[in-house]
Amino acid sequence: MDDELRAFGVEDDELVLDDLSEEESDALPEIADEGTMSTPDDDILQFEDDASASGIGTASAGLRLLGGGAPEKDACGKTMKQQCKDHNALNCKLPNPRPGKNRVVPDSAVERLCKTSHAAQLIDEVSVFPLVKKDSDPAVPFYDGTGTLRLRIPQQNVPQQNVRINYGMRRNETWGGVGPFVYAFKVAFDGSGGGGWIPQANVDSPEVRAMPTLDLQKFTLPPSKHQYRFKTMEDYGCVDGKKGDVVVTRANMAKVCIGDPAEYKVRPRTTSKNDKLGDYLVRFDAINLCWSTPTYGGVALDTFLVEPSRMSGAPHDLAHVLRFQRAVVKDKEKRLAAIAHIQLYEGGESKVDASGKALPRKRLGKKATFFFGSVNGRNGWIAKDALVMMN
Repeated sequence: MDDELRAFGVEDDELVLDDLSEEESDALPEIADEGTMSTPDDDILQFEDDASASGIGTASAGLRLLGGGAPEKDACGKTMKQQCKDHNALNCKLPNPRPGKNRVVPDSAVERLCKTSHAAQLIDEVSVFPLVKKDSDPAVPFYDGTGTLRLRIPQQNVPQQNVRINYGMRRNETWGGVGPFVYAFKVAFDGSGGGGWIPQANVDSPEVRAMPTLDLQKFTLPPSKHQYRFKTMEDYGCVDGKKGDVVVTRANMAKVCIGDPAEYKVRPRTTSKNDKLGDYLVRFDAINLCWSTPTYGGVALDTFLVEPSRMSGAPHDLAHVLRFQRAVVKDKEKRLAAIAHIQLYEGGESKVDASGKALPRKRLGKKATFFFGSVNGRNGWIAKDALVMMN
């Protein structure tokens, strides 16, 4: 336990998982935007649906440890294995049985994805679904995880707006008289974009309607006695939408307000323009809650406005900033850890060898810490650098 964690309210007997070793990190495969990784077979836990007991990929209420039974096959005919960091059941790959990594992909693309060696590029092309109009609605609503309306996509823009859906991410809520909702990311607005919840009925995809609902709510862990809030732009010196004379926008916020740390990469061989530490910090006005740490994909399972009251025009007020409840794990026999370190790597363009294979990035000698806990009753992982301890 280091002094930095102690100062952040972490006790000496809490379990902390360290990142992969240097040798393992260098050997990790090149992956695409918001993809997931694989690990050796001896680092595997398998899960089954708590309701139907029919295997991975059919979970509807949450996940629990699988005590036995035959492993399922994925859509490509391969054995379906739920891979978890260091046997930590809180930090696993998203159990997607289709070759879409974190995303829902259409039936028509599965065979091509199973056969190609360049699946990452193809996934990005095929994992888009058009929004559809509903005659009774003037616009498609787009919510954060508290049910706060972020924006409405006007009807005239709906035919041009394609969305990507994270596999298994559904909220069976009713907001604004509609529901259920599915989690869409890369939704374009304000010259950039972001993630959030749109009505399932507005997504033209039978695959989205048929996907299971996944969450991490089965893990009920004791909370820390300390309170944490999310950092806002003001914590980075950006006040009244500016830093000095520079106007802060959704597109430039990370570079202007956070600076170099936002550009650090979280994977050693990534060629993506993403995979940055800044992806896990405040993104203008919102924060992503993740299914796992970046080592296992860092897939967003929810997005929250860090200060929802500002959507109604209220001024910045720390009393209204969203809170994070950190989970505490001390019992090693549970094979759980609610704190994990990951390595950080140099940012910038990726370098490749003569064959075009990505070369490992320079290790910075810095680590980022992630905490497992809850936001507004939703469980997941959050970067420590996105938080402020309040007491």
